[in-house]
Amino acid sequence: MVAPTPLLVAGVDGTIRHGPDQTGHPVTGPDDVHVFQHARLQVGRWHTTYGGRVLLVTNQPGISGGTIDPDKALEAMDVTAHDLGGDHVDAWAVCPHRPQDGCWCRKPRPGNVLSLISHLQSAHPDETYPPHLTVVVGGAADAGCAAALGVPFVDAGQWREHGYRPPVTRTPGDDVIREFAASIDSDD
Repeated sequence: MVAPTPLLVAGVDGTIRHGPDQTGHPVTGPDDVHVFQHARLQVGRWHTTYGGRVLLVTNQPGISGGTIDPDKALEAMDVTAHDLGGDHVDAWAVCPHRPQDGCWCRKPRPGNVLSLISHLQSAHPDETYPPHLTVVVGGAADAGCAAALGVPFVDAGQWREHGYRPPVTRTPGDDVIREFAASIDSDD
């Protein structure tokens, strides 16, 4: 049986961890990682209370621009995921491209998010991630990504302060689907 599962897609710098707006410089490695306390709480709540999955997606143009070492950027993402509770983050992706590169993975394009969702579906075939249970949190690029995906968007500061509660995961057809699935299983 496939279970509808809430999905949180979060931008990273300025949403999950302090970014250039808070520090005055980009995160260039693991020593620069400072996770917002309220982000840690909200991710934990999403994972534990709502049983949801968490994806982190970030644009890091300094990698292709030569100002951020790719390995250090990946180490910083590992530290970020760990500081959020380790197992609370299901997957993350980094776009290393500059805006002018026109890649599919740079937010607001949804390429990295779609790739991560595909990964989740392979890892958890008993789950589905419907748009009505998905939310994107972050800044302007994340808002554009949410629009491209057709899902709700919540501003990073609003989310850290107030959170976001996914809608009820049951839909009116769930009982019909459950009964139908049970009747198929009982025919064996």
